[in-house]
Amino acid sequence: MQKLQTMSNHKKIKYLFLSISLLTIPILAIALERAEPIVESDLTIEVIKEEDIAANVINVSVAEVKNKNNANKYDDIIIKYSNRYDVSYKLMNAIINCENRQRDPNLQSRLYYNFTRADLGIFKGEREYSFGLVQINRHYNPNISHEQATDPDFSIDFLAKNLSKGNGTWWACYNKVRHTL
Repeated sequence: MQKLQTMSNHKKIKYLFLSISLLTIPILAIALERAEPIVESDLTIEVIKEEDIAANVINVSVAEVKNKNNANKYDDIIIKYSNRYDVSYKLMNAIINCENRQRDPNLQSRLYYNFTRADLGIFKGEREYSFGLVQINRHYNPNISHEQATDPDFSIDFLAKNLSKGNGTWWACYNKVRHTL
C-alpha cells in the first residue's frame, strides 16, 4: 500500500490499465469463443430498444430482413442467373455493389468521359452513358434500350451471360473485385 502512495499518477494509471486488461482477457476469450462469425453484408443495422427485447420483437427471419433491405432486394435474380450461367454469385454481387452501391436500377453513371470516340458518340467531358444495376454502357451496347438497361432482370442476366463468356473486363469493377473473392 505504501508503494502505491509513492507512485506517480502516471504509473498508477498504467498499473490500473494493466490490471483491468489482465482481468478482461479471459472474459474476451470466452466471448470470442461463443461469438458467431461476422459476415460482411450490406444489411442496415437497426437499434434495438430494451422494450423490444422484453417484448421478444427481435425474432425476425432472414427473409423478412431481406424484404426490408434494398441492398438484398435483387438477390433472387442474382441467384437465378448465377445458376443459369454457372457464374459465381459472390462475383456478381460484388460487381453490382461496386458499380451501383445504392442498387438503384435507374442510376446513370456519375463518371465523365476523359476521352473522345466520335464514332461511338463519346465526347470528352460528357457524362458516361451507363445505366442500371450493372451500369450497362449504351454507347458500347447500342442494341440495348434504356428500358432494358434499367430493368433489373435484364441487366443481371446481361452481367451473368457476359461473365460466362469471359467478358468481365467490360466492367471496371470486375478487375477491382475479382481478386478479393
